[in-house]
Amino acid sequence: KMSKYLDLTYSSYSSLERSIKQISEELKDKAKTQKGIVYQNHRINNQLQNIQKQATSMIHIYKDEGGIFENEIKDIAQDSNLQRAIASFDDELRELKRYQVEREEMGGDITFNPMMDVTSLLDMGEDMTKQAKKTQQFVNDPISERQEQRECMLPTIIKEQSQKPIPFSGEERYGRFLDMHSFHHEAINLELISSNADYTSFLRTFADTHRIPTELKTDNYQAYLTKVRVYLEEFYKRTQPLGDQLKKQEELVHRTFDQDFREGKLPGWDFIPAAIERVEAREGKKKKRRRRKRKRAEVFTKVDVAREVALNEALLRSYAKTLFDELIERTCRETERKQTRTYEEIQAELERDKAMVAKEASEAARRAKEASSKAAVNDNPLNIPVGIDGRRMPYWLCKHNQ
Repeated sequence: KMSKYLDLTYSSYSSLERSIKQISEELKDKAKTQKGIVYQNHRINNQLQNIQKQATSMIHIYKDEGGIFENEIKDIAQDSNLQRAIASFDDELRELKRYQVEREEMGGDITFNPMMDVTSLLDMGEDMTKQAKKTQQFVNDPISERQEQRECMLPTIIKEQSQKPIPFSGEERYGRFLDMHSFHHEAINLELISSNADYTSFLRTFADTHRIPTELKTDNYQAYLTKVRVYLEEFYKRTQPLGDQLKKQEELVHRTFDQDFREGKLPGWDFIPAAIERVEAREGKKKKRRRRKRKRAEVFTKVDVAREVALNEALLRSYAKTLFDELIERTCRETERKQTRTYEEIQAELERDKAMVAKEASEAARRAKEASSKAAVNDNPLNIPVGIDGRRMPYWLCKHNQ
C-alpha cells in the first residue's frame, strides 16, 4: 500500500490550500452588517487555525525524527513495492469511478464545492457508508486504511465548512453594544454603587474600582469582579476573533503588576507596602507563639487575596480604558436614545436590522451558487474522478489506468 505519511502530507497540503482559497473568497466579498462581519471574521479565524494545524502536522512529518517517512519512501521505490503501490492506486481509482457512476445514477452532484452545506456533506457520507458496507473489501477488512482515511476526512471537511451560532443577547445586537444589566443589579445588591445609580452611570464608572471602600471588597466582590472581567474577555473574543489586543493588554498588565502592587502604586491599594513590611518583620523573628503564628498566617492569606483582587481590578481597568472605551460610550448613547423612543420605533429598527441581515445572507447564497456553478464547469475539465474528500486522482494515474 501507499505510504501513510505521503497520504497524510497530501491531505494536509490539500486542506491548507482549501483554507487559503476560502480566506481569499471571504476577503473578496466583505460583509456589511454587524452580524455578517462577526461571522465572517470567525470563519476567517477558523481557516487560519486550520492552516496552523496543517502546517504543524507537515513540519512534524518532514522532521521525520524516527526515520519512518524515509524508510517508507525507500520501500516504495523498490520495484516490487512500487508495483503493489500502483496496484493499490488502481484499486482506489476503480472504487472512485464506481462511486462516481453510482452518484450520477442517483442524480447527485459529486463535484466538491467549498461552499457546500453540511447537510449535503452528511448525505454524501451516509451514501459512502452504505456503499462501503456493501463492498466486500470493507466487510473483510473493517479497519482498512482507506476506510479510516474516509472516516477522518469527512469530519474534517464538515468541521471546516460548518459554523456554530455565535451567542449574543438581544441587547448586544451581534456585538454592537454591551449587555451588563445583570452586573449593574449585582453592583447595587453588593452596595458597590448607590441604589439610585442608573445603567449608564454604572457603565461609565464600573472600572473605577479604587472608589470602592476596602471593607466592601469581600469574597462576593471578588466573584463579581471575576465575572465582569470574564464577560469582557469573552465579548472581545466573540466580536473580534482576529484581534490580538486583548492578549497584549494582559501581558502589559502582568509585566508591571507585581512591582506596582508591592510598592503600593495601584489605585486603592496604597496600604499594601506597609502590610507586607509588617508580615516580613514578624516572619524574621525566630521564636513565635502559636497565637502569633495563626495571626501571621491570616495576614499572609489577606495579602494573597488582596493581590488576586487587585490583579482583576487592574485587568478590568485596562480593558475598559483601551479596548472598550468607545463601545461603552456607544452603549450609553444607545441606552439614552432608547429611553426617548416608543416601543413601536424600537421594533421597527429591529425589523430593519433583520431585513439587512436577510438581504446579506441572500446575496451570499447567490454568490456561492454562482461560484459552485462556475466551479462545476471549469474546475475539472479533464473529468478526473473525485472522491468524497474533494481530491482528484493524480492525472498520471488516470492515464496509467486507461
